[in-house]
Amino acid sequence: MMHQQPTSSPAAPDYPATPLVLPDEGSIIVPRLHGQVLIEPPASRLFQAIEMPPGRYSFSRHSDILGIPEFGRLADIARQDLYQAVCTHAAATGMPAPAMEIIHRPWIVTGHQSEFYHAGVWAKVLAADILARQAGAQAFDLIVDHDLLNECGFALPVPDSENAGQWRKDPVDWGKPEAVPSQFIDAPRHRRKQEWIHAVKQSASRGPVGISGPLLEFLDEMSADDGAEFVPWLSRARAGFERAMGLEVWHAPCSLLCAGDAWIIFVLSWIARARSWAAVYNAALADYRLANDIASPGQPMPDLLSGADQVEMPFWIFGVNQPRSRLILDTASGAVFAAGKSIPLQPLLAGTLSQRLTYFRQQFDAAGLFVRPRALTLTIFARGFLADLFIHGIGGALYDRITDRIMSQLFGTPPPYACISAGWLLPFPEHAESPLPPSTIRGLRHHLWHNPDFSAALADPTLSDAALRELRQLAAERRQIIQTLADSPVHDRTSTIAGARAAGRRRRTILFRRLHDIIRRCHQLYPAPLSKLDAALAGAEIALRQRQVTEWREYFFAIHPRDSLVNLHNALRQRLGRQ
Repeated sequence: MMHQQPTSSPAAPDYPATPLVLPDEGSIIVPRLHGQVLIEPPASRLFQAIEMPPGRYSFSRHSDILGIPEFGRLADIARQDLYQAVCTHAAATGMPAPAMEIIHRPWIVTGHQSEFYHAGVWAKVLAADILARQAGAQAFDLIVDHDLLNECGFALPVPDSENAGQWRKDPVDWGKPEAVPSQFIDAPRHRRKQEWIHAVKQSASRGPVGISGPLLEFLDEMSADDGAEFVPWLSRARAGFERAMGLEVWHAPCSLLCAGDAWIIFVLSWIARARSWAAVYNAALADYRLANDIASPGQPMPDLLSGADQVEMPFWIFGVNQPRSRLILDTASGAVFAAGKSIPLQPLLAGTLSQRLTYFRQQFDAAGLFVRPRALTLTIFARGFLADLFIHGIGGALYDRITDRIMSQLFGTPPPYACISAGWLLPFPEHAESPLPPSTIRGLRHHLWHNPDFSAALADPTLSDAALRELRQLAAERRQIIQTLADSPVHDRTSTIAGARAAGRRRRTILFRRLHDIIRRCHQLYPAPLSKLDAALAGAEIALRQRQVTEWREYFFAIHPRDSLVNLHNALRQRLGRQ
């Protein structure tokens, strides 16, 4: 049933143009060192976006879309849908529902896939809460439960049993992920769950900080939770932890948000303009590739297919426990093809908006199909109709340069967004570092192999007289061969006899072979410099492998000690405070 049109929001007036609040792409650099925090644009610009009056963007110019009196009204419907999704999810996870008055506040929205993500991702949630508290806004976290789950568990650092003093990553999983949206993934239950929790605790106890308080809280909540579905199981544990830290960020799965009218209206809008909007989508991708010197047509994502009779739309379509597939509009047959099923097109384009909504639900429900956004369409919807400020991480902020182009073409000025992340690493004991990276040492070794250090060898008092005599002879012979090789091409080119030129090539081949024999013999007689570099290379490779474990920023944030997470929260508060 479609919502009643809200009466609290007047038609958007024509406000003067305002500066865009968008990240500077050149400033988006992954924070890899511990303590680094990325906030782009700066906090002062973010408050400008949150506190601007409504209607500052130009969605209202498109008042013809599916009969909505003003396209800006779709935001009112979408906000009601998100509020309802939050309430439904809160009830399912045992959380109290938020007061309805939050609908009238500015909204700060972030989101991510449902997974055991790292502290740099969680920084978006912390930042959303910090900004909301200062601006009288409300923070939301969209759980992208139509994406795939890459890992049923997470990795922990443990001592390497085969190499004393070294660390390795220990993946602790309860199973293998399936190629279906995470909303259909089951949580581990009963004996399997307890075995997994025990394995996590066992690995964590061997790590650099032991079983942290946050991890124990998560595991205790997960152990007591008998829910069968993975997404609410993880969300409930995280929401409880965030509440205990004083955060008020409401979780909402995309599956619940996309059950609302606003999402279906957006999909119907795209169906009605599939070909022209696909052209805008593909043109934005082409511009992005050109601007970033990307040669591959599939990067950062493929174009929408567009043929004489068929055009692809940027949505995932799938049934229960089914892999995702593409949504195709076929003008020749007058149908929308979804996961091998055909839905007549004309009723999606004709009649009143309420009739089209009803028909859409009837057809897709009868087919057992769900229509969900891909990456770009999710942020178009979230930024355009839900958020006063959307907070991305690194990847989302970079690909939203494409979304900016699409939104500028379709709806006018793109709404604001921020990029927030952090480098927050686990504390490991000090370990030996190499002054040079392995690649540099390999280069030095390659040069030394072809250029033995005769001067050092001849000055080495530990070598026998016989070895020194042989080294002097080899050094002299090597100099002579090098000079001969340098001169021989000149002699060969001046010869007018083909046989002489061929003989010259054979002589050079023999000399090159002798030169390599000399090099090998020199290193046999005086192996110390090469052995020293080999030892340095082995140490550098060990140090590199260790950095890949000890400086890995992807560890689940709850592995961190509580004081480390508090420090992350404080660092973000300091950077996001009003000046």
